[in-house]
Amino acid sequence: MSDFTRDELHRETSRTQGLLTTRSEYDRLGRLHRRDVFTGNAQRPSPRRWSRRWDYDYRNNLVREERDDNPFSWYRWQYDSAGRLLVQDGTLPGQEQWRWDAAGNPLEGSVEKVTHNRLTQLNGIRWRYDIHGRTVEKDNGRTRWHYRYDGEHRLTEVISQPRDRNKPQTQVSFRYDPLGRRISKTRRQMLGGQPTGRAVTTRFVWEGFRLLQEVHGDVPLTYVYSDQDSYDPLARIDGVDAPEIFWFHCQPNGTPERMTDIEGQVRWEGVNSAWGKLLRESETQVSGYSQNLRMQGQYLDRETGLHNNLFRYYDPDCGRFTQQDPIGLAGGINLYQHAPNALGWVDPWGVSRCKAPNGYKTGDVDPHGNLSPGVNRASGHTNSKNDGFVQSHHPIQDAWAKKRINGYQRNTAPATLLKSASGSPHANISSAQRTRRVLPGGWDTTLKQEFHISYKEMIDAGVPKQQARKSISDSYKYFDQLRESNSSNIHFDI
Repeated sequence: MSDFTRDELHRETSRTQGLLTTRSEYDRLGRLHRRDVFTGNAQRPSPRRWSRRWDYDYRNNLVREERDDNPFSWYRWQYDSAGRLLVQDGTLPGQEQWRWDAAGNPLEGSVEKVTHNRLTQLNGIRWRYDIHGRTVEKDNGRTRWHYRYDGEHRLTEVISQPRDRNKPQTQVSFRYDPLGRRISKTRRQMLGGQPTGRAVTTRFVWEGFRLLQEVHGDVPLTYVYSDQDSYDPLARIDGVDAPEIFWFHCQPNGTPERMTDIEGQVRWEGVNSAWGKLLRESETQVSGYSQNLRMQGQYLDRETGLHNNLFRYYDPDCGRFTQQDPIGLAGGINLYQHAPNALGWVDPWGVSRCKAPNGYKTGDVDPHGNLSPGVNRASGHTNSKNDGFVQSHHPIQDAWAKKRINGYQRNTAPATLLKSASGSPHANISSAQRTRRVLPGGWDTTLKQEFHISYKEMIDAGVPKQQARKSISDSYKYFDQLRESNSSNIHFDI
């Protein structure tokens, strides 16, 4: 279906997609910097069909995208100090600005905070919640949607009520398997409270927690992904007897923006908002089946406008989930938040966001709460024997910081992924920490001393200098934010 070439760091450098070849380039920090799509194979590609170029800031936030299409176009983004999106502008649709409260809720007008993190209005849309914190109504002035749930807080029914009473209502019902995966969607038209016409059912088949097929009648649409653990779609195969293959061309966060056929012709193209809403699309597929994959792990229900995100539903009109996080505070302090921004973060299961679109890898640096969950790991970088037990390590020892620094939180503190098997960097660092802590006054060091000692321990254990320096740099920025609450703390001396 596709042939891949990779560099010495195992990063993808090219893939074939029918008669097209996509070539990828990376900057010196390993971030995806450019993609060019050519007609022809990887060795002799010609001519170039289109290209994308991306730039990042020092926090690894995406700040600019250039599209060398016809005509040339671009996007630009600005963020606050917490990585939350403030401005999107450019030559394409979707120019927006945002304000946020301290908990990461979007604000409108003179509103300064969102009570219980339950957003009630934004951009002319209103929401209502039940006593369980589930969204039960949404109203955009033209249509009102009513949501119903089962005892497991899973969405089971959505009824849309157009303001124009001459238009039919739409009832959409959902069924799930014992693992919480959605297995069917049934749509009915209703007029005057009575069904009109026949019900249309779409069935869903899963491979683990990845969508494998959507089945319309007897026609399966089968999804293939970039690798065995990725949620980044590679291709869709329509039908069985005379299958037609479409290849996906995705943004850095894995959101499809084009589909091409075996001849290299564009069969679908979409323009997305910064939070994954489909703003416009053009479609020339002869198969007649819409392209509904959105951000990684998300499937668009066109009847409701919501995205099924495995264990929850995502509302792209506000960039948030309709239900509270099923894993509670383990997924973050804001139970409705998707992520600080959707350009560099993904959440394939709808429970725990991840800043690495294809999963975190050994050497990555980010808050411990993002690195630690197993759902966020790339293939070959899991906490398993075969992968060398890759675990999250706090540069400033977690146990020491809990004892000595006011306001410290382990999940929001920076950490880095290290192999932890015997003789590996994490094991060596842990051994060094245990040795010095048992000495007299071993726990009475200052924060400045911890920075110096911890950096040396990482270097001595074999952690690459670039990784160690970023870990220490991010840690300094984190602890600097705790300065006020430690004004009289003798251990806080940075």
